[in-house]
Amino acid sequence: MSQKEREDFNDAIYGIVKFAKGEMPKPDGAIARKKANAMLGGKTAKEIIALYKSLPREKRHAR
Repeated sequence: MSQKEREDFNDAIYGIVKFAKGEMPKPDGAIARKKANAMLGGKTAKEIIALYKSLPREKRHAR
C-alpha cells in the first residue's frame, strides 16, 4: 500500500467511526463500535475508502 493509500485508509477509518458516533442521538462507545464494525467488517482497504467516499459530504469527518 502506498503512503497516499495508507493516509486515505486512515482518514476513512477515522471518518467512518466518527460517522457511526455522530448518527446516534446520545453517543455510546459500545454501540458506536458495533455500528462501525458492522460497516467495516470483512471489507478491504479499498472498499473501506470507497465506503467513506460514498458518505454524504456533510456527514464526513476529517481527521
